[in-house]
Amino acid sequence: MNWQVAVPGFPLGMGRFKNNVVVFYTPENPEKLGSIKEVHAVMIGIKEKKVLVDKLVYANPNKNVIEPIVIDDPAGNFNYLLIRTSDQRGGLASIALKAQSKMHEFTQLSIISLESNLETHIKDLKDIALETFFAGACAGNNNEVYVSSFSKDQLITEKFDEDGNLKGKLAVDASIRRKSAMDPIIEIFPVIKYDSMQGNCIDLAVKYRNDHKDDVMRSFRFNFNDQKAYSTEETTLDKDYVKQLEKTEGKKNKLSNFKSIDELYPVQILETNDKVIVLKEIQYKTGSGSSDDPEKFYREGNIISIYTRDLHQVSEVIIDKFMGTYIMGATSICSHIKNGKLYIITCEHGRRADNYKAVLSIINMDDGAIETRTLDKEDAGKGWITDPTTILWFSNNFIIAFTEGKAFIRLKFETDLQSENY
Repeated sequence: MNWQVAVPGFPLGMGRFKNNVVVFYTPENPEKLGSIKEVHAVMIGIKEKKVLVDKLVYANPNKNVIEPIVIDDPAGNFNYLLIRTSDQRGGLASIALKAQSKMHEFTQLSIISLESNLETHIKDLKDIALETFFAGACAGNNNEVYVSSFSKDQLITEKFDEDGNLKGKLAVDASIRRKSAMDPIIEIFPVIKYDSMQGNCIDLAVKYRNDHKDDVMRSFRFNFNDQKAYSTEETTLDKDYVKQLEKTEGKKNKLSNFKSIDELYPVQILETNDKVIVLKEIQYKTGSGSSDDPEKFYREGNIISIYTRDLHQVSEVIIDKFMGTYIMGATSICSHIKNGKLYIITCEHGRRADNYKAVLSIINMDDGAIETRTLDKEDAGKGWITDPTTILWFSNNFIIAFTEGKAFIRLKFETDLQSENY
């Protein structure tokens, strides 16, 4: 590490900005009951190695819960700070079930852009479909913003220009479970991605509960070039689906780490010139978080679904892995495309309970061939954990971080970086 800068609050997101870095934070802990009151931005100078500017960029005018979302463009440059205002009130009132059901509903969406001195420009998205269930937002190559939301029996994606004007709307039938007096909470777990290769296209993978109260997984594609919306069929996450996977794999033995298939979530979307790839992982935790019952995070079986651009499935790759740790609740799979091949790194348990390993799987997307090898830490040590989402992918190599946690008086972490070639 050459240098580091402390952020004076709870980070919300970051992006490259004017040859420097902008980081957004809030002074309040976002996990507490109260709503976020302020959002600040700090400009960190790359050459100066320090904070150049620290400004308040948004003040919440009421007690409604807001969700600040930092939206970068496809190249990783900061584009907008999206402020989603919900109907839910902060404080003790937010504990009530009816209040929790309002968290996904939004009454206002605003985008904030920045000048070089962090001066703000706030614009409301005009003609937005309000009081729908927010499913995600992203930015395109030309400063446009795409917002996806569930409304009645449809999933809608709307396109806005940099002035907040509605420029397009596409919809596909998708019925999430409606609220009821006995069970008013609606849970949506989306991953949204702008297809920068084709442009003007949005890919979305969502885990949700349908009208039949089934946990399902589904992928969507909204193509604003030809004004078409595509979707896969709902995949019900149950025992029958696991049996189907086992049959597809041609396995004589059962999949060992797919018992909690209802906890399968989308974690990453990638695109090639002719394919859309969706990575999914079984994720859950146990424990209350107390000293007598610590939280343990489990990251189990993976499914990599490969589709054509109109979402016809080409193949599915199954990784029957196990991962459990007390100190890291991150996603334990991440992927990168290089020379037509899919490079996938997973963090898995080795033969012993305290033994972790980073596994590289290289998938040829044309013939489905898979090559696998373990990425060993050069100076040994079996307790080192890899967080695949922090890998830095470059044109000729990638850098992987190995982290070890040691507890004596207090828990301390040590991280080593290691370069690997493709």
